[in-house]
Amino acid sequence: MKVTVYERHKNEKGDAVEASHSMWPVDAREAVRNDPDRYSMAPLQAHKAVKRSDGTYAVELHGKEIKDGLSKAEATKLASELDAA
Repeated sequence: MKVTVYERHKNEKGDAVEASHSMWPVDAREAVRNDPDRYSMAPLQAHKAVKRSDGTYAVELHGKEIKDGLSKAEATKLASELDAA
């Protein structure tokens, strides 16, 4: 039975590229162990700009706050920059 491995890397133009691959478990484990910044067994989640009750915005990843006290434009820009990294 094959498993799905998720990949994120930058192409030659510097753009973030995401893909999913179907691999045998031993190959998937090796890919994740050898390059954990590029491969993941869990789906890749994007950073999100979230509005707070006081009108400011924060950037979150997996429900954890990364940065708070931003304007909407700042939070959106930071979230997209972090996703591209």
